[in-house]
Amino acid sequence: MKRVFSLSALLFFPLLSAASVPQYSEAYPCYWVHGRLAPANGNPMWRIWPSGTKRLLGVVGNRPGDDADFASWPLALRHANPGFTRIVWGDFRVCPVTPERPGWMRFVHIKDVRVLKIQALGS
Repeated sequence: MKRVFSLSALLFFPLLSAASVPQYSEAYPCYWVHGRLAPANGNPMWRIWPSGTKRLLGVVGNRPGDDADFASWPLALRHANPGFTRIVWGDFRVCPVTPERPGWMRFVHIKDVRVLKIQALGS
């Protein structure tokens, strides 16, 4: 049995603009962390390992459900061009979007960066 959807039925659904998509609230204060930004298999792909800890911060996009994308990152970080063969050490100003829970990865988004150093891995 074929399912047929008419174009007129789609007109009843409101179109969402970028402004109407909910963003994360600033419920948790932003802070600076020194560490390493690198990609990893899994979700979220981008993670910050704060130096001297066993914690991982998962980097997400600015809206709930969004993955981190280069367009939302600070310009200096985009120019560093991190990837699987280039990890970036530096100071990251992160804004948490989830509460701190022992044993859980805390999700953050990156607001600003400073003192970046690029480490090339293997050739």
